[in-house]
Amino acid sequence: MITLPVTFDSATRRASKEVSLRFSSNLEISPEELMEMDRLIQTEGWLLFKPNAITLDDIPTLDAPSDTKKPSERLRDIIFIVWKSRGDDGDFDNYYRAQINKIITRYKDMLDEVH
Repeated sequence: MITLPVTFDSATRRASKEVSLRFSSNLEISPEELMEMDRLIQTEGWLLFKPNAITLDDIPTLDAPSDTKKPSERLRDIIFIVWKSRGDDGDFDNYYRAQINKIITRYKDMLDEVH
């Protein structure tokens, strides 16, 4: 668990409808605390923010809901948003396959560079 006094700086809606939150802390963070933050990246849990006066009743007792999509689903969603934003006329499934093939080719090329 990370406990820090913070200032809530901003909230930004992403194209995928997710929300990116930004907080800052004026405290000096120890290397151990920073390592703990790094360890928790991409994990699910609760973020409790209230301008001071937090009570025990404010703390959730259940696990955070897990609506996380699989990485492949997230990638497909992002490719769809790019396709839609470009106003491409063709079939999305064909566009998706072409983009996935480009990604696969890129990784195959990386393998060739290693060997």
